[in-house]
Amino acid sequence: MTQASPAQSPPPAAVPELNTLMMESTFKIEGPSAKVAGQTSIGTGFLVGRPMPTDATRSYYVLVTAAHVLADIQGDTATLVLRIKTSTTPYQRAEHQIRVRQGATKLWMQHPSADVAVMYVPLPDNLAGRLIPQELLATDADFQQYEFHPGDEVFTVGYPYGLESNAYGFPVLRSGRIASHPLTPAATMKTFMVDFSVFGGNSGGPIFLNQLGRLYGGTYHIDQRVFRILGLVSNQVTLTATGERLNVAGVVHASFIREAIALLPPVPKFP
Repeated sequence: MTQASPAQSPPPAAVPELNTLMMESTFKIEGPSAKVAGQTSIGTGFLVGRPMPTDATRSYYVLVTAAHVLADIQGDTATLVLRIKTSTTPYQRAEHQIRVRQGATKLWMQHPSADVAVMYVPLPDNLAGRLIPQELLATDADFQQYEFHPGDEVFTVGYPYGLESNAYGFPVLRSGRIASHPLTPAATMKTFMVDFSVFGGNSGGPIFLNQLGRLYGGTYHIDQRVFRILGLVSNQVTLTATGERLNVAGVVHASFIREAIALLPPVPKFP
């Protein structure tokens, strides 16, 4: 049996370890390549909770990824590599089919101007995972309040070249530093850069900042943990003139994830 409205994840202050939250809410997406016959296309997606209109304490599962990840998969279905709970173990790797097209009609909502795709997904009742609250998706106001800037260390979880970090199918956590300026407004800048290498399979993975103690507003907030998802991995930056690939990621602002989720119907309708 599947469900679309699990209990909402606890608010950020109640989550004891936020890197673990990101690991538990991120999954591999794969399917037959639409570009190269006989090959598999791989990407990363993460689950955000969209509160139900009738009960804000419960949320629908929304899968977030880069739009090109789903576009590059051929056919009507893709595979999510989930973790499920069993009677004997808290985690078991499980491949779960999700429908991404119905004939020629794509079933995801794509942002009109950014490499972002979102879709409701029905998932097993025994899913071993958590939802990311929407309020953790950074806005321009968050960037300004916390003074996110070049040199800030950020993290990502994903599946470089399809690599899973263990037999349960968890992603690999990596880090880099914000490498461009200015960062906002998102509507103008669209993307920003992070200094880390992007491999096939990283696309769609969240980029997030998780810092205990931060200087902003002229004060060092020593006991405050600042945690926000700043965006998602879209591409590896390539020099236009030579086609040379740099060890730099292009990241789409989280504001566009919020906007894409807002385009979804209030209640999911599964084919």
